[in-house]
Amino acid sequence: MIKKFKNLLLPIIMVFAFTSRQITQAMDTAEEEKAIVLSPISKLTLDLEGYILQIAVIDSCCELSFAGNIGSVCKTWNNFFNKENYTSPLYKDLKVNLQTKYFHDLFYNGELIYRPNPDSDEGMIRLKISDLENPLEGKFDLLSTCGAGVDAVLSLYTGYRKVDRLEKENKVQIWFVLMSEIINELKKKNSSADRFKRIMKNWPVNCPIAILWTWGNNDDLNLHDYLTNKKITEINSNNLYKNWCGVGLWRLARDPQMRESQKFHVNFK
Repeated sequence: MIKKFKNLLLPIIMVFAFTSRQITQAMDTAEEEKAIVLSPISKLTLDLEGYILQIAVIDSCCELSFAGNIGSVCKTWNNFFNKENYTSPLYKDLKVNLQTKYFHDLFYNGELIYRPNPDSDEGMIRLKISDLENPLEGKFDLLSTCGAGVDAVLSLYTGYRKVDRLEKENKVQIWFVLMSEIINELKKKNSSADRFKRIMKNWPVNCPIAILWTWGNNDDLNLHDYLTNKKITEINSNNLYKNWCGVGLWRLARDPQMRESQKFHVNFK
């Protein structure tokens, strides 16, 4: 229903927005143009254009897992992405990137779905990322929610493993991390994310969330399996064990622990 309403609304908004722009361009003098630019109708035009852009970004992210092509729609929208200053309050989000904001919201609204029996919803438990004390760098409490058997072999986190964050543990560690967070960390001098430089070139921009696997007793942080080439819908459609099977390098040594992860799905929504 919302999409149908949006489809009806957008042409009306676009006609109004671009018609009002043509009125502005039709003025005879610079003073008159300035008066129109500062008028309520002109501000409404800017707000409507910003609103249309936000809708377009969200739709593009939902359908393609990427909104980088939005700037090619027209010169005006391309300018919105590249201009340093914006006159409309709506445009302040563009500098931090509407696409990045969308994926952050998607990540925060994500959840782990635990099924004691992978083939049944009986006893299913939902663990929300937004409930973590730090959603970008948090640990799920598997002991109190999923039981000692699961907690004995698995640890699930958001973020990525850092030397100063964890004690050693004889477990498989599974991490969920946003590409934008890795990029931000790599901008820092002597970043703890430096080891990810080698995989960034093979990390598609339309795959904004990665899954990482590490072994808790291993001191070498460079030894990890990573899934960076799957879209969000593909990650959601498989349990964590199946997600790992396509990239796993530890299959012989860690398979018993890894198999426990088939009880978990991740759902970014």
